[in-house]
Amino acid sequence: MNNKNINNSHFPKILLSLSLIFFFLLSFGNVFAAPTITVDTLTTNDQTPELTGDISLDGESITSMQLILDGVTYGDSSITRTTTTWTLADNVITSNLSEATYDVAVQMNTSVTGSVTDSTSDELVIDTTAPTVSITLSDYALIVGETSTVTFTFSEAPIGFTSDDVILTDANGTIGEITNEGLVYSGTFTPTDDLEDAENVITVGTSWTDAAGNSPIGTTDSSNYEIDTQKNLHYLLH
Repeated sequence: MNNKNINNSHFPKILLSLSLIFFFLLSFGNVFAAPTITVDTLTTNDQTPELTGDISLDGESITSMQLILDGVTYGDSSITRTTTTWTLADNVITSNLSEATYDVAVQMNTSVTGSVTDSTSDELVIDTTAPTVSITLSDYALIVGETSTVTFTFSEAPIGFTSDDVILTDANGTIGEITNEGLVYSGTFTPTDDLEDAENVITVGTSWTDAAGNSPIGTTDSSNYEIDTQKNLHYLLH
């Protein structure tokens, strides 16, 4: 009997089996994925905030979980979880967190894999500082036919700031479309026609916030500027 021929006759079956295994791994490889746990990023002025994250178990179960924040450990009794999410409720944190950036470390033990930890850091930012804005003009003495670029420079990115937040009650003029680049917003101010007034200001209100939810302490005025748009006789004749 030829052993070589007998061995060669098995090759097609072996190749078919390997192909099926390879196809199975490509199609159902997620069956073998390891469990994961994540922490949602958060910027807030709440010093005892709610913290959340996602869980992927891939058929396993959780036996225990803990969260470590600012040197304090919060165990199973402090954490609410489902098979897909976890939550440390608002005010569960035992003492007010100071303004800073914090690493939220979460760890769970699962039925098969064992210990699983999150892979990110510095997910929590506590910001309790009120944002500010400064207002400058390119021209503080406006005459007939002139306009001025008004620049609003914010200490941090404003949330909800629109042209409605610009108060023109004491401005004696109008501002066109406001555009921005980063922390700097600007628009063109056109003074009221046929007017002479030495005391004028542009004001920003308090309806906007920073990313953490802090509102400005109060309204902000520009420096005073003068307007003289009266058309005198010399101007009219020329």
